[in-house]
Amino acid sequence: MKKKGCLVKEKYYALVFSQLFISEITGTIFTLYLLSKGMRLFDANIILAAYFISILILEIPTGVIADVFGRKISITLGFVFNAIAGCVIISASRLELFILAEILFALGETLLSGAMEAWMVESIEAQVDSNDDIERIFSHAGMIRQIAGMLCGIIGAIVATYSYSIPWVIGILMSLVTVIFAIFFIQEPHDQRNAIEFTNPFKSMKTIAKDSFYYSFKDMGIILFFIIAILINFSNSAGNSFQQPRLVGLFQGRVWIMGVIKFLYSISMMIGAWFVAYLCKKKIKHLMIIFITGIILGVFQILSGVFNTFAPVLCTFLIYEIGRGMYGPITQIYLNARIPSDKRATILSFSSCVSQVGMVIGLILTGVISNLNYDNSNLQEPIRKSWIICGSIAILAAFIAAMYNYKKRKSNENNYAA
Repeated sequence: MKKKGCLVKEKYYALVFSQLFISEITGTIFTLYLLSKGMRLFDANIILAAYFISILILEIPTGVIADVFGRKISITLGFVFNAIAGCVIISASRLELFILAEILFALGETLLSGAMEAWMVESIEAQVDSNDDIERIFSHAGMIRQIAGMLCGIIGAIVATYSYSIPWVIGILMSLVTVIFAIFFIQEPHDQRNAIEFTNPFKSMKTIAKDSFYYSFKDMGIILFFIIAILINFSNSAGNSFQQPRLVGLFQGRVWIMGVIKFLYSISMMIGAWFVAYLCKKKIKHLMIIFITGIILGVFQILSGVFNTFAPVLCTFLIYEIGRGMYGPITQIYLNARIPSDKRATILSFSSCVSQVGMVIGLILTGVISNLNYDNSNLQEPIRKSWIICGSIAILAAFIAAMYNYKKRKSNENNYAA
């Protein structure tokens, strides 16, 4: 039994690596590829907006699909749609086709989000004698994502020097290989799968979605987590979107430095994922780990905005990236410890949807901030203001987590005394 549990863990790691490899090897040159196809920067923004809006719309329905029809089907279809989207984008030459490709990519990603984690957790739980630690698995998966990110940054940059299409071809091939892997090597516990009313499958999907929402909003811990997720993703929006003009600008416009910085980002995020595993091993409460994560994100994003020379900005931003590396694993650990198996994929998808809302709101508002007193000769000032504001939002999220943890502890003490 223990051996089977290890195989589940290894298969999950393989899926995690493949998912990030496919997205990152093309993400490294995404805007350059669009420009080479005759798109304008405005068109690129429209295409990206289509992706994020599609994520928001599709997260919940695809989560329900995983709960109704099974995790394996959802995972397999996710990689199928990634391959189809890659084929569309390679052949595309018009804005409409690029938007279609991004919608298909979003469909693939939402089919994968939640389903992979739900499959792993339920498969490990089904192994009665397994000693696998789910908290450690999530933390190690976070490190694997960063390893994939480092590899993709290097491979994508090298092959793109020959043709911008090559990274997309590699992504398509990786998607197809993973489809075959999922078909033949992913087995889910049948007792964890919801019964389907084949005469009316949409009725089953609606029932599961309704039950999952009800469960989420009757649990104060999950409600507060969603609030924290919105705030943290809001705070991360400016860090993600403005890092290149900020750091390249401070490095006298030499763009090659971003290759080095991307490598350092991945190391920082791996440290963050390891730190979560360490804190969990020390039995630190999940809410306190979220508090620590928010403080790291907030304080060091603020400092990255306050400083205005390359070395201190880079150093503080790399510590901020440690917080980003912590955030993914601890959110997965926190939610998976608090939701039932039959609603897990739907609630995890809802959590991802909430996160996208925070990111979209943050991008819009920080975009407005960045356009205030816009000056092509000085982009640093609006970016600094955005980072300071976003860092403050992350600190607010951290204190919400700390306050709820304190309230729970006092409640437990009172119950124990009674």
